[in-house]
Amino acid sequence: MRWTMALLLTMRRCVALRAPAPLYRRRCLTAMLDTTTEPLDAATVDWRGLRAEAARRLDRATKKIAKKSAKNKQLPESVEALKKTEAERDRLKELVDALNAVDGSAEALTLANALGVRDAPPPRQPRVGRVSLVRRRVDATSPRRRGPKKKKGPSSTAPRLPYNAFASESGVEIRVGRRASDNDLLSCDFRYRDGADWWLHAAGCPGSHVVIRSHDDNLPANDGDAVRDAACLAALFSKAIAKPPPGREHEASGRASVSLTRARHVSKPPGAKPGLVALKGDVTTIRVDLGAEGKRLKRLMATKDVVK
Repeated sequence: MRWTMALLLTMRRCVALRAPAPLYRRRCLTAMLDTTTEPLDAATVDWRGLRAEAARRLDRATKKIAKKSAKNKQLPESVEALKKTEAERDRLKELVDALNAVDGSAEALTLANALGVRDAPPPRQPRVGRVSLVRRRVDATSPRRRGPKKKKGPSSTAPRLPYNAFASESGVEIRVGRRASDNDLLSCDFRYRDGADWWLHAAGCPGSHVVIRSHDDNLPANDGDAVRDAACLAALFSKAIAKPPPGREHEASGRASVSLTRARHVSKPPGAKPGLVALKGDVTTIRVDLGAEGKRLKRLMATKDVVK
């Protein structure tokens, strides 16, 4: 039954062929065919437009019949509806032939009026889907919803820093770069170091840049433990030794040479790859044996990112 109703609705649209809106609301196919609008006047009718419109409707009806026939060959209940549509196609063909034969025929006008064919296509209505139409109505009548208000003031999430902070036994902050691009920021960006700070790096191999936050011009003599702490961290976070698993850094072993200079002597060459810097001025070399620095490394790792 559902298929029959759907087919009848399809055939009704096929025969109506863009008739005025009241015809689309008719449920009876016969009543729709017999319903006519205002009769055409032979004195004012546009015969050329009438021929074109009749030919257009005939072409549409032929295409729809072919399409529906292909889809509904195995549906016996569609045979009767197809016969009615074919009869309507024949009537339209008769109208086209009559219009092509004469310019002013009362019979042609009568047939055109009976079929509801005008001398111009009906105005097309904009296609608006039911869902989009409802959405437009809701949007037009509903107040706009605002998102949650943003909290004023500084963000509660701290920005990511390009280094990990450690503390020497004397309380001096030691910054260790996280990765190659972070090393460039730590060594060359004035937000993270001062020119008077001390700078360290494992000599001759890739590794983290290390900055001692101290302006003491005689730091190696006045606070040798802070310099030794920074040198051990520079060796630990480099390719000079095999890095132990996380949490067991104090078990590291191996020897490395670490370069020590002031941060003002470090510069970034143009076009150099991340982490590569140039040194100028006085550079001191410190020898480090991590196998003998287990207690020092354990103490330093306990202060990681605790420094404020």
